Amino acid sequence: MHNRSKNADFILLIWYFTYFFLDCVMQTYFVKFMGARGLADTEIGIASSIATVVPIVAVPFWARLADRARYKNALLALSTVAPALIALLFLPDLEIPAIFLGTVALFHFFACPHDMYSNAITLEYLSANNRPFGRVRLMGAAGWAVSGLVTGWILDKNIALFVPFYVGGALALQAIQCFVPRIEHKDTQKQKIKLRTLLRRPGVMPLLISSGITALASGLADTFFLPNYEALGGNTSSFGLFLFFVTLTELPVLFFSDRVLRRFSPLRTLMFAGTIAALRFLYIFLVPDYRWFYFLVLVQGLLILRTVVMVVYMDQVAPAELKVTAQMLTVIVSGVARALGASLSGYAATYLFHGFYRPLFLAASLLQFASIFYLWMVLRKQKMEVRS
Repeated sequence: MHNRSKNADFILLIWYFTYFFLDCVMQTYFVKFMGARGLADTEIGIASSIATVVPIVAVPFWARLADRARYKNALLALSTVAPALIALLFLPDLEIPAIFLGTVALFHFFACPHDMYSNAITLEYLSANNRPFGRVRLMGAAGWAVSGLVTGWILDKNIALFVPFYVGGALALQAIQCFVPRIEHKDTQKQKIKLRTLLRRPGVMPLLISSGITALASGLADTFFLPNYEALGGNTSSFGLFLFFVTLTELPVLFFSDRVLRRFSPLRTLMFAGTIAALRFLYIFLVPDYRWFYFLVLVQGLLILRTVVMVVYMDQVAPAELKVTAQMLTVIVSGVARALGASLSGYAATYLFHGFYRPLFLAASLLQFASIFYLWMVLRKQKMEVRS
């Protein structure tokens, strides 16, 4: 049993490394791939919003399937293999943007539950064996870092390799997932009542609202992060190197993240990470050259605390039968906000700023400061209630 546990721990580490390696390929370089296919900024903005609107509609469906399924692993496999097959449809030169955007929607319909299933399966296994989540997520950061370096170098030479590179990575990921521990689902009743109870628990609604504002800011700015980087003189290869160094700074943060969450409240942790994010957006707005981006390496890793807080806290407060649903709430709230931000960014970049991306980061910074102010008001109210 002990050896089996060790093997399972090792599989989880390799799994998260590979999953985030693949996620970096899609999240970071798909915008460049669309630009190379001739899509306008407005169409890229619509495609980016589709990538977040579709999960808003689809995730509740996938969550219900997971709540009813005896094991989530089969659904995890479907959310890996189906997007890989659909990605092959990006290979032909689709001259009609509507067809391309429809393919994007189909891709994200099947891909969207993967992160939710991954976190639910991993956290159920780790909590049952008293193991921390931070170190598993650390391997995900390592995978993202390596992917940023390797993928940036490869796609800088030939962006047409984007689809084959992604499909090959997805098949490798599924091969690893065949060995992921199978967690049996325990069915219960009165889920609607318990969902309301979950939403009323202290800290849940403030965290969801803060997550929504943060996602709106990220959707507004990050959609054109790479084009802005290239507009300031960078290229895909140097951007991959930038991602590599940036993600390396997440490793020590993730290693100690479980201790941080035990020491500080979720709201205080989000306020700290949100302040860093707001200053980061403001810095990107101000810098005149891509080389200044490398100074972000000093603080970028601290932003990962936001993800860890949301995943771990929502899993802790949710009853056993609502673990997946709790993760779904985070996906929906952040998805709605990110979709709005991505859609607005495309139109703003085209019609308001005329291809000039830097003002998007100023707007994102102001939104992030608004999120910090909201959390400060919540903490202030909590202190006043305690005193009274």
